[in-house]
Amino acid sequence: NQRENTPATPPPPIYDFDGILTATGVLEIVPDGYGFLRSSDYNYLTSPDDVYVSVSQIKLFGLRTGDLVQVRDGYIYMADRRKEMINASGFNVYPSQVEDAIRSMPTVRDVAVVGIPRADQSEEITAAILLEEGVDPLTLAQVREWAEKSIAHYALPRQIVFIAEMPRNQMGKILRRRVREDIMSVAADTLSDAARQVGARVQAAQDAV
Repeated sequence: NQRENTPATPPPPIYDFDGILTATGVLEIVPDGYGFLRSSDYNYLTSPDDVYVSVSQIKLFGLRTGDLVQVRDGYIYMADRRKEMINASGFNVYPSQVEDAIRSMPTVRDVAVVGIPRADQSEEITAAILLEEGVDPLTLAQVREWAEKSIAHYALPRQIVFIAEMPRNQMGKILRRRVREDIMSVAADTLSDAARQVGARVQAAQDAV
């Protein structure tokens, strides 16, 4: 019987890709509805490292162009929104990437990274750090040295401030806008105090003449 003599077709191989594909990038959705994750290694421009994101994934997770997206173990996680991106002298920096790097420091309990406006229309990367109790304050040099192990040099913080409490919403998300407003308010008060002191010295000098 010819059918009995025909060797059985082997089953197709089964491949397990879980844990193999891990990527982080900024999503760019094309007119056809699918998208690509652009890598920070290429300043989020088209590159060989781009990762395809299907139309169904975009709809399922409610993703939009400019979202910072992570792919881990076959699952998609949204890390940041484009509106929170920091313009650091022409480079696009997402706060969550800087926060992850600084939060891994042993004495750091939590951190929020924001962009403080500069005169040249760019932003100063600023880290608001909540330290563990009873530890010595960190220096900016220490924070930058640690963070540079995992993020690009242009994404390193240019200044740090220490806070006593991290503002969060009911869902536990850090309120970066409030952190930014608080830092800018303190800076404005400091400048005002300095201006008053300078004015007082000028007045005293005039009175002495």
